[in-house]
Amino acid sequence: MEWTKYTTKEALKDNDELMILDKDANANKRTLMDKIWDYVVDKMTTAVIAKLGTTNKTLIGAVNELNSNKLQYIVIDLGTISLGESGYYRINDNEKYPIYTKIVEISYYSLITPISAINIYRGENGGTYVFGSPNTEIRDLQIRCWYW
Repeated sequence: MEWTKYTTKEALKDNDELMILDKDANANKRTLMDKIWDYVVDKMTTAVIAKLGTTNKTLIGAVNELNSNKLQYIVIDLGTISLGESGYYRINDNEKYPIYTKIVEISYYSLITPISAINIYRGENGGTYVFGSPNTEIRDLQIRCWYW
């Protein structure tokens, strides 16, 4: 019978059978749905996937690793800073700055003089800078550092 002539089943059960081609024997054989599931679970727990961006390269291990790396943040109060003639201020590493900071953002300021746009940048070298117009003063500046 042609494949497209078979009826379909929507709700699969563990004791349903599937037809597979056994490549070693070069023959069609029957297998149970729960055997397919066991095979998939085994692959998920043991297969190494080099492209994963985690230390553990198995699927289940990578999920567990990501779940254990909870994203946290701290707020650092920098007080009043001046961007000087250069138009930037480098945040010192000794200002309770987490080593593993991934993202920084400006969380609060009370006044910018003169009024101008400001931005914050974290470089790959670990340096964090507040940018704006030269000679800008930022009062009560607080930054949020996200890390895990």
